[in-house]
Order: sequence, then structure tokens, then C-alpha cells
Amino acid sequence: GDGGGGGGGGGHKSKKQHRQARKEAAARSPCGVDVLRLWVATADWTSDVALGDAVLERAREVYRRLRNACRFCLGNLSDFDPEADALPVERMRLADRHMLHLLAEHSSRVRESYSTRQLHRVVGSTLALATERLSAEYFDSTKDRLYCGDADGDSRRAVQTVLHAALDALLLSIGPITPFLAEEVHEHRGAQRPPPPVERVWED
Repeated sequence: GDGGGGGGGGGHKSKKQHRQARKEAAARSPCGVDVLRLWVATADWTSDVALGDAVLERAREVYRRLRNACRFCLGNLSDFDPEADALPVERMRLADRHMLHLLAEHSSRVRESYSTRQLHRVVGSTLALATERLSAEYFDSTKDRLYCGDADGDSRRAVQTVLHAALDALLLSIGPITPFLAEEVHEHRGAQRPPPPVERVWED
């Protein structure tokens, strides 16, 4: 071991090695640890629990959709510093404000579902947020503002402010169920990223 000595670098190295070992273990699993955890979270334990290729494929699809939503947010936040660039709500368009309202409603539902240990509702709500509210609606309707407008203009910064909040909501929602995905996404956030999801709590 590293011993109990004062070498701070050794502890950092050990933590890094441990994280890498967990990632390699996840990669060796034919389904992936996060996919299996999604299957467990969505299983109905009040009756016989099904397991098979079709069931695991559904869990894989949930994983892919969650990951894709996170990827879109990440890809459009590379030049966004929340401290300097976040736009106040009063300078946002109605669509942006509405999305922030939906994120707040989602966070409230997820907190309640975790408190009552209804993990299937956490997954269902987060999947609906990722695929319906974000990917199919907000992402699609804001692409022109992200890619064609002034890089530092209010319109683009408003969308980025919402995407930053959306990514936070997604990571806090799925972190306890898909920790590898949450950690992977968090590590790709910018220098001004918040603390890792595992170290945070829901904010009212």
C-alpha cells in the first residue's frame, strides 16, 4: 500500500488507479455495470423479474439516450463559463424560461422518487426529460441559436445557461444509478464545473 505517510501525490495516484480499475471492470462486462444497474432500477420487484437479451437491450437503449442527451449538452458548453456567461432569467426568451421551469419540476419529482425509493420513477422521469423535453424539443428548436448566432450574444448564452442547468439535472438524477456515466460526463465538463455529482445534494 501507500502507507499512512504524508505523500499527497500517492493518495491522488491511488484514487486515480482505483477509478481506472472500476472503468476497466465496467468495460469487461458484456452489458456494462451501468446498464445492469438500470435494469435493476427499472425492474418490478412486486412480481417475477424478467431477465434476458430483450430486457437488457431495453436497458442499453435507456443508457444510450441518457448518454446522448448529456453529450449534446457537453458539446455546446465547451466555451461556457457559468460564472461569467450565465444569463439571468429576465433576459431569456419564454422558451428558455419554460425549459428551466420543466427542469425544476423534474428535479422535484426525482427528489420525491428517491425519498420513497421508487427508482423506476427516477429512470422514467429522467428518460422522459432527456428524450422528449430536451432531445426532441429544446435541443432541436435551439440549434440555430447555438450554431448560427453571435457566439457571445444573449440568445446563445441563454441556451447555454439552460443546457448547463439541464446537464446538472441529468447528472444529479442518474448519478446514484449510473455512476460510471455520471463520472465520465463530469470529467469532460469545463474547468469551471461544479463538484462531482456524488459530492452534491439537490438544491431547493
